[in-house]
Amino acid sequence: MAEPLNIHQQQLRDRILTHAFSKFTQKGIKNVKMDDIAAELQMSKRTLYSMFADKESLLLECLKYHNELRSKDVEAIADSAQNPLDAYVKVYELKIKEIHDINPLFFSEAKRYASVIEYVHQETVRRDANMMRFIQACLDDGLLRDDL
Repeated sequence: MAEPLNIHQQQLRDRILTHAFSKFTQKGIKNVKMDDIAAELQMSKRTLYSMFADKESLLLECLKYHNELRSKDVEAIADSAQNPLDAYVKVYELKIKEIHDINPLFFSEAKRYASVIEYVHQETVRRDANMMRFIQACLDDGLLRDDL
């Protein structure tokens, strides 16, 4: 089992994940090389490869990290919303903006990675369950009709 990261290592990892995710979503996965990421972050390839074995593991960790950040955003939206329906609309707007800013190549190329497909499937199941809780909360509060 890997040792926990120290603060410096965690900051470096977060920096890599943030930068790589941005590049993947802007240019598409295929157009981003591990060498480019290392050079742009002014680090050695060895350092990058010591943290991420290959592009697929980097991509998967980028998705996990991004989803973790988005989950915190969704929690903040839910906490500040007037009601569950207001939260749903605000989260929906956030997702639409996010998808709008992603190069379509990202979606088509992500399908080539088995670990990414599995992770996305698991996240979809989890999000669907959360969505059902939102809808039930809206029904319970009388914000949605139950016959629609």
